[in-house]
Amino acid sequence: MKKTILIAYLLLVAAITINAQQTDFPYRKLSGLTGPYFGQKPPGMIPEIFAPGIVSTMYHEHSAPSFSPSGKEVFWLSYPQGNYIYRYPKRILYSKEENGCWSIPEFPSFAIGLECSEAFFSYDGEKAFFSAAKRITIDGEDIIDNDIWITEKTSSDWLDPVNIGDPISSNNFEYQPTVTEDLTLYYMGYLEGVKNNYGIFRSKFLDGKYMKPEALPAPINSEAVDWTPFIARDESYLLWSSTREGGYGNGDIYVSFKDENNNWTAAINLGSNINEKFNERYPSISPDGKYLFFVSDKINERLEEETDLTFQETLNIYNNPGNGWSDVYWVDAKIIEELKKTELQGN
Repeated sequence: MKKTILIAYLLLVAAITINAQQTDFPYRKLSGLTGPYFGQKPPGMIPEIFAPGIVSTMYHEHSAPSFSPSGKEVFWLSYPQGNYIYRYPKRILYSKEENGCWSIPEFPSFAIGLECSEAFFSYDGEKAFFSAAKRITIDGEDIIDNDIWITEKTSSDWLDPVNIGDPISSNNFEYQPTVTEDLTLYYMGYLEGVKNNYGIFRSKFLDGKYMKPEALPAPINSEAVDWTPFIARDESYLLWSSTREGGYGNGDIYVSFKDENNNWTAAINLGSNINEKFNERYPSISPDGKYLFFVSDKINERLEEETDLTFQETLNIYNNPGNGWSDVYWVDAKIIEELKKTELQGN
């Protein structure tokens, strides 16, 4: 009897294995890819899913990719959705070009032992900034403390990460680090009196250390949710997501430019080509300045418009990008320059 059960179990495992090998399992398409941006065809002025089956998968993509200045390394975050979301630790994925081919993603060494997300390459490619959570006890209460951490690259690997520390780290939260060429830091942190207490902060890097952070003024921070910032390399503009009134959906991506007096211009919605009725967030510009990346929970139109889909057709949609669990999109970054000309000429 036991032998019969064992044989049946082994046959079931074999069947599952064969079936998995025949399906388009996430990251299988990565094998053998060469060229910039995983060899993907560059987008035009209409957003497209970035690297379907490679970066954008059936899973939940939770931050835009951050490429190194050389374009040969990349961080991003993807993890299971649904009931798994609270049990699966967030951990950064990392891939690089090795012998001309992109590697299957792995957890970078600095991410082991940390629940971490939103990694960002410095513009010299020698540092990575990221968010990480640890459980701490305050007044007898266990809380999750999310801070910004930094790691440095060596010739062979990454150094052990260090907490960015005072005056930025707090007992609240700090997320989504993004830095300029001179390492001025922008991030999302705790801001009293606004929705979800989400606000965007700035900290200058002087004499080898970070200064006391300051909350950005209006029109950046508002009474709505303002989060997931990206600062331009030269600090000339800021991209972020906001739920403020006048948008197209749950959250829209906005841009604000520095004017001739070094003040932030009015927040400009990136428009209906980028922002739809869904939640758009995590904007990021590639180091070469060519592409705008962002994350959207846009869902495949067939699920919304076609009522005669078979179960297999529905399952196929849910097992691929576009299933509403958030994917990475990319578009030509010329949209930023066009908006800048319009805004600054208008002033």
